[in-house]
Amino acid sequence: MGIVGIYANYLNPEHVAQIEKVIYENNYEIRYFNDLQEVENGIADCEIIYGYYPAFVLKKATGLRWFASASAGVDPFLKDEVWADPTTILTNSAGSYGITISEHMLMAILMLMRRQPEYDEVTRAREWKNIGAVRSICGSRITIVGTGDIGTSLARRVKALGAAHVCGVRRTLKPADPAFDEVTTLDKLAEAVADVDVIALCVPGTPETAGLLSKEIIDGLNPKTYVV
Repeated sequence: MGIVGIYANYLNPEHVAQIEKVIYENNYEIRYFNDLQEVENGIADCEIIYGYYPAFVLKKATGLRWFASASAGVDPFLKDEVWADPTTILTNSAGSYGITISEHMLMAILMLMRRQPEYDEVTRAREWKNIGAVRSICGSRITIVGTGDIGTSLARRVKALGAAHVCGVRRTLKPADPAFDEVTTLDKLAEAVADVDVIALCVPGTPETAGLLSKEIIDGLNPKTYVV
């Protein structure tokens, strides 16, 4: 009987019931890890692990066949040298974070456009003053790089606030969610971000996306543009 190691501190009873049903139906044993010390002591026996694991523990996972990462981004695990066995299957949890990350990005966009960090300084100084003009998502131009789960969730939210124009950038040209007013491809990224209010990067961290906003593109941006 193989062992599935679970290291995730956010599981509610419903999550646990679903996980245990699948694992027991497939004749596996479950080992719950409560901290990193338990992970380091017990990961060598695991055939499958799920949750949030730091890359340095994977060298100790000598019997591992599948790492089901609870995160959407898996860039710390893309180098062979982090693994005890580089042929181990790695999967991510893409599709699980559209709501939470898009809400966080929307919060950041609103805080920047409404100059909230600056107003926080004013209130901390116990002052009441106008520090100048603020901007609105309504009527803005927003380019979202990456039209997957997170990018689409963000597009829907900024569109609901009255964004005048939402452009999506993706690898291949194919239909996207109606929240995007237009879709273009990465080879036209410089054009898509040339004169916008916000650039929202919703792409995974991979060698292909590293440096996506090159120095040349950044040099060509409007000084009013926010990058989130």
